[in-house]
Amino acid sequence: MCLCALSFAGLCGCHNNESSSGNNENNDDYEDYEGEITHTDMQYFDFDKVENLTVFFDSISKRHEIPTRDLDENGNKEIRDCIERIDGFRSGRYKFYPDNAVRSCIGLLGFECAYIADHYVGLDMVYAEWFLMCAAYYSPDISYLVHMQSPDHKVGILNFGSSYNYIPWWCYAVLKKEKGYEVRRFGDDEVKMEKLFQIADDDNRMYYLCSNNSLLGFQQILLSETSDHDYSVVAQCDSLSADHCDLEFEEIYFNPSKNAWFYCDFDKQSDKFVPVREQPALALELDGDNSRFVR
Repeated sequence: MCLCALSFAGLCGCHNNESSSGNNENNDDYEDYEGEITHTDMQYFDFDKVENLTVFFDSISKRHEIPTRDLDENGNKEIRDCIERIDGFRSGRYKFYPDNAVRSCIGLLGFECAYIADHYVGLDMVYAEWFLMCAAYYSPDISYLVHMQSPDHKVGILNFGSSYNYIPWWCYAVLKKEKGYEVRRFGDDEVKMEKLFQIADDDNRMYYLCSNNSLLGFQQILLSETSDHDYSVVAQCDSLSADHCDLEFEEIYFNPSKNAWFYCDFDKQSDKFVPVREQPALALELDGDNSRFVR
């Protein structure tokens, strides 16, 4: 996959970076971007301004095909039926949010997008990403949207495409808003997060560490809750220093009690990761907007 799509946060080295999200309320604002993989500009969109969700998504599908390969249209019907159920829930025609249907459609769309990206040239993810944004906006619960979530249920991680296989495809953060949830894409393509930590500093400011500790996919993104229902990326890191090249170790392990990463071996007797050296591979210093990763 080529890294060609517009993203909410570019990941290159260790640095501070505040994120921003759009609030464009134009129903026609689903512009595509040229490239091998086409994304939309993720935003917290006011879907209440859309009169009919089925008509809205049909208009998107005229410009951006639903990324499914089903010749009998079963996959497309499942997605359209789910959108109709969300529309009925928001209007009061249905009592319950279609959580199982949403979860199934997220898995279906993730599988299809990853399959198409793996076997064909060109993938349009615009429809799929608008579906994610709409499903999250009306969802009363984060559990059916994500693969992992913070203990306070405010932040979650969706590794989109993992229903096909679990190599890095696309990673989305799902963030609690006053109404529903906002969806933001981390990086471009080939991004995966394996763990999510909720951390408080000495001043009781809350942070959310989105983490991948594998050497080939090493990524650390620190989100801060800047105010009620708003979040920003305050620090990120996608590499380690080269001093590990002479070390023999099994895992890079994040120790939440020390806010630091260590090169470790796994001790089967104690069932714990044991550092192979005292010096951490990377440390996290929490200081609001000045938080940073230190090698």
